[in-house]
Amino acid sequence: MEKIMSNKHPIVLRFKSMFPGSMAKMMMHAKRRGGPLDHVEMAFAHRNRILHGENFVAEVGVEILEMKKQNRDAEVSALNAQNRRGKAKERQELGLIDPWKSSDNGPLREVVLTADTDYFRAAADAPEDKVMITYGITEHGETVQHRLCKDKVAAFEKRGREFFEKFFPDALRHLRLDLDEETPHFHGLLLQRTAKTSGRRGEQHLIQPTSHPLLKNYEHAQDEAGLFFSTIGLRRGEEHAKRQRAAKDATTSVPTAPRNTSPNEYRKSWQKSMDGRQQAIAAQEAETKLQRILAARDRTRAQSEASMASEKNRGADERISEAGIAKASAEAFFSALTVGVNAIETRQIDYQEKTETKKEGLKYGPKAPKKKSDRKKLEDIIRPAYKKLINFARSLFQNRQREKRMELAAAENARRAAVLAKVREDKGQERIVWLDEIAMGTAHGKYEEASFPGAWAIRQGQDVVAIQARTDALTNVALRSCYRATSDAVRLCDRQPTLRANFDRAAQVLEYGAMQRGLDLGTGKHDPDGASDPARARLHVDVDPEPIHIRVLNRQRYRVRG
Repeated sequence: MEKIMSNKHPIVLRFKSMFPGSMAKMMMHAKRRGGPLDHVEMAFAHRNRILHGENFVAEVGVEILEMKKQNRDAEVSALNAQNRRGKAKERQELGLIDPWKSSDNGPLREVVLTADTDYFRAAADAPEDKVMITYGITEHGETVQHRLCKDKVAAFEKRGREFFEKFFPDALRHLRLDLDEETPHFHGLLLQRTAKTSGRRGEQHLIQPTSHPLLKNYEHAQDEAGLFFSTIGLRRGEEHAKRQRAAKDATTSVPTAPRNTSPNEYRKSWQKSMDGRQQAIAAQEAETKLQRILAARDRTRAQSEASMASEKNRGADERISEAGIAKASAEAFFSALTVGVNAIETRQIDYQEKTETKKEGLKYGPKAPKKKSDRKKLEDIIRPAYKKLINFARSLFQNRQREKRMELAAAENARRAAVLAKVREDKGQERIVWLDEIAMGTAHGKYEEASFPGAWAIRQGQDVVAIQARTDALTNVALRSCYRATSDAVRLCDRQPTLRANFDRAAQVLEYGAMQRGLDLGTGKHDPDGASDPARARLHVDVDPEPIHIRVLNRQRYRVRG
């Protein structure tokens, strides 16, 4: 085993507050279906390991819902025990209430645990079987390769799991180790519970991060982390807060704590300079819809609370109850949406197409709960958001159908190639190697850019201005022809991630160029009035004399590397 470095690298431990409504977004990113993915190497996604809470969105959603019900029932029982029947009835009608104190910060804690890339770096003479490759982006937007030591990564994983088991045994709801980005890191979700009992409200179960000593005092958390990871050559980070307090007490100028720009923030800043960047991923569209619904829910909650305060000042108790009911409905809708989205993604629930005998709706999928009681519980939770969930399920179903059609088309091409190869063999003609390869399904992994005449490949880091100029120079007919050849290259290079990414990047540019000038790649029709860029609408007005319909690719645009 390669020797672990001395304690000169800091352990990085960060906590971030989060509302339950953001769990679906966290899950999408964990599954690499949404969120910022430009820094992720999809070819390395198989390395990632979920260590705890694979279905944390549904599990936490159900847990919070049960806490709300327990708190309501306990408070109603306590009020009835004190013969405060009116108050008990009012509390019952008010419905479910969030089990945490209202504030700008969410009750959950998202946690990231890592170290800098240099800590994991392998020695120059390390054998290749002990090296793990990752990729990053320099300040100039160029890709850089890192050679990491597998032994150090394994030691970090072992110690990291022990850290969470020791300090957060009851709060941990999700934990995974991501190894498809520049630096190995843990990503987790903490839900710290506590219980308080009073005569008026009974036993109330609350989500209270400050009830945990490490979440209450982040400096203490850094101290513990530094001590715990010292055994594998890491140390505590700089004590900026302590230095600031000391400087303030000494009435000297307070040093400004350095603000580290995260890789994600830097990538976002760099990405803004890239023209033609489009992210048309179905899961991201569904995520946007979800966020809009959650925003509407928050507005409903705010309106409900404002209505309650106003009506209370006027002494209209019955209107307060109505507002409380509206709030409870919004809470139920939120819980239904959160749990339902996760159930659809994990195939517990599937989309039911409309037939002559059945309406469009939802049905149980291959991963549905086995017990009837669990199925009934799932039905009850998602019922308030049933119609919205149908739209989300339909989108994923259509994506799966398109993928299935592409697989069938590939199988049919292999079959036809096999028939043609057999005919040539029967006629005593010379065998064609590439035809045999397609028939046997072994053609993958041997293509080059030159293998696809007429196709366009764009490598990462090429000049954006030059790419735009090259696109503008293409006539409408040439652009469609280039796109057709490039699309074929994307389909055939699925087992050569780097080459496929280059062709896929070019296909995106060609689609964007067609949109700029108002050219329909499918039909070949040119509509300058429908162009997104009027300056380029009439650069070229030529059309195919006999247009051929082209099926435009519908693909998820991930960064991949061979």
